[in-house]
Order: sequence, then structure tokens, then C-alpha cells
Amino acid sequence: MIKCLLVLLLLNIACGYEFQNATQLESPWYVYLTVLGEPCGGSLIKNKYVVTAAHCFNKVKKDHYTNEDGKLEAAVKLKLGIWKTDRNPDCEPGVDDQICEYHVEIPPNELKVHRRYNPNSGRERFKNDIAIIELTWPPRQSELVRSIELPESGDCEEDFEDDVWTVTGFGLSTNQDYATTKKKIDLRMISKEECEDGLGDARQYYDKRTHICGKGRKGETTCAGDSGSGVIERTSTGPILQGIVSFGVSKCGTAGAPSGFVKVACFKEWIKETIDEFKIDPSKYASPVFKPKMLTKGKKQKSNTDSGVYGLFKMFGYFY
Repeated sequence: MIKCLLVLLLLNIACGYEFQNATQLESPWYVYLTVLGEPCGGSLIKNKYVVTAAHCFNKVKKDHYTNEDGKLEAAVKLKLGIWKTDRNPDCEPGVDDQICEYHVEIPPNELKVHRRYNPNSGRERFKNDIAIIELTWPPRQSELVRSIELPESGDCEEDFEDDVWTVTGFGLSTNQDYATTKKKIDLRMISKEECEDGLGDARQYYDKRTHICGKGRKGETTCAGDSGSGVIERTSTGPILQGIVSFGVSKCGTAGAPSGFVKVACFKEWIKETIDEFKIDPSKYASPVFKPKMLTKGKKQKSNTDSGVYGLFKMFGYFY
């Protein structure tokens, strides 16, 4: 209880839930962040940029937004190609058909939080809740590490009601510990009216224009540690990053309660402008020689991405 309240007060995130396990090959665009030791998620785009939630960095000082003297790297750690946080490489001893490669750890070069994001703005504290991290060098694309496409700018006007989108992450489980295996959940997108009705006191943070809401069949919601994780639409042409986990109700898993996401399409132009602003230095692309360490004979693990099985979220908290 004390731990949950402390996290709530300091990080504006919620406490406690349980997902269905994701397979090793699911969501290769997922980036595991720790910000001053607390977990968040992100999504790899354009091969060397990570889109995430601005509120993950509320405790990071602005003079730490660039990696001068290693300040940003000391505050923010990133891992790509990660399936299990308690094992590196991820493969389990004696289990065939798993990929055994070490997590890809790349230091951040620069962080840009949306210029109009203000964590102290009261009811607007989750407005413009988006940030981008430039990696020091681009990772090698593989089965475990791959960029995801952005939506069309026109999608900002779409409501996507009844579409089912997927979130993966390493949030808190029912024993109040963060998950050590990547979890997933499918959420149905809902109308603006249904979102407002279900958010309760959290409706004050909901922006009809730039947020979108989703909820599970049996009270499933996103929760602590999922902040910044991508909300993914799967289309016939491939997955698309449609949302970013941002906020929710006071108790994770409340029946009928939605989760609130940043609508990425509404920030498509900002993302483009921000990437253009990052200083282009050819030395940034000089990544170290990468030699994957294959420790078993197996290569792939079967995916059950479309299984449609949902997790149950139980504990409580406020923001993600």
C-alpha cells in the first residue's frame, strides 16, 4: 500500500494489474525505459527515435535533456529486443525455438518533451503528453528489434470506435511487483461519450481532440509501468502506432473503466518537426560492431498474437 501511494504521488502512475504473457517475437518495436529507476515504455520509429509519454520524465531536470556529461544517460536507460527483464539473454534453459540474443542497450543522445506539455497545469497535466528520445546510434533491425509505422495525419479526426488495439508492457502485477515477462492486452476503442462516462474524476484530464480511450471486456486496463507504451492497430499492411499510454481511473481494473491514450495522429506534424530539429552528426551513427550471440539451436517461438485472451487487472492507483 505504501509503495503504491508513493509511486502515485511521485510519478502520477497507477498501481497493479496482470496481463497475458506476450510471446518473444511480439512487439519488436517496444522499448523498455527506466527513468530514475522507474519503468516506462516506448516505441521505436524511424530506426533511431523512441516515442513515449512526456510525464515519464517529470522528475528529470531539463538540463539533463541532452547527454552532456552523461546526465541523460544516467537518468534514462533504454533496452530494445527485450522479452524478460530478469534474464539476459531472454531464452530459457532447455526450451527450444527461442531466440537467444542479448538485450540491445543504447544510450539516449537527446530528449525532447512537447513544448506545450506542462505537468503542473492542473486538469491539463496530460495534455500534449508526448516526448521523443533520439538514440545515440540506430539499432540493427532484426526479428526482435524493428521500427513501427506512424498513422496518417488525417487519423486525428477518426474516432476508431469498436476497433481493437493492443498494448504491451511490464507493469505491476497483483503482487505489486513489476512484471518480468512482457505482457499484453487487447482493448476496444470507445466513443468520446463512453470515455467521459467511465473516467469518473479522471475525466478532467481527457482532451476530446487529442486523446482516445479503450477498455477491455472484463475490466482490464493499462496501469503502472505502462506509461509511454504504444497502442497498436494491426492492419493488412502492418502494425501502426496509434496511441501512447497516458492516464486512467483511480483504480486499475475497475469494471467499465477506460484507459486514456495520446492520439499519435494528432502529433504527426510535431513528431516530424522534432526529428528534424535533432542535430545530425554523422558520428552518432557510428555504432559499435554488433555480433549477435546465438546460444541455442532454436530460432523462433510460435506467436499467439491473435489469441484474443485477456488478462485481469486488480490492484489500484491513478495514472500510468
